[in-house]
Amino acid sequence: MKKENTKKNFTKVWKNKWKIIEGIWYNHFVFYFNKTHWAKKLVEERRAICSICPYLDPFGKGENVIIKGKAACGLCGCNIKEKTACLSCECDDKKWNAVKVKNDYLIEQKLNG
Repeated sequence: MKKENTKKNFTKVWKNKWKIIEGIWYNHFVFYFNKTHWAKKLVEERRAICSICPYLDPFGKGENVIIKGKAACGLCGCNIKEKTACLSCECDDKKWNAVKVKNDYLIEQKLNG
């Protein structure tokens, strides 16, 4: 059973690799170097929603959790920090939507005047 879950999780990770990379990119690079980035507030709002969700697995112990030991979504198994920072991702329970971003630097220029 454990080997089957590992294979299933690996398949899920591979299928969503670009979304995972996007979450890592925003979470660990964009927000680190730009503390006032326009999407930071959106990500904080998403995390607040996840923090009170009944599907939250705060210690990442569930069977479908991809990264054990980190707060995760009990529905999709994704790490909460990376999933909420992936702007093109949406909540599997439809509690928050994906944002279609093209040229986000242009959005930021308009917002910052």
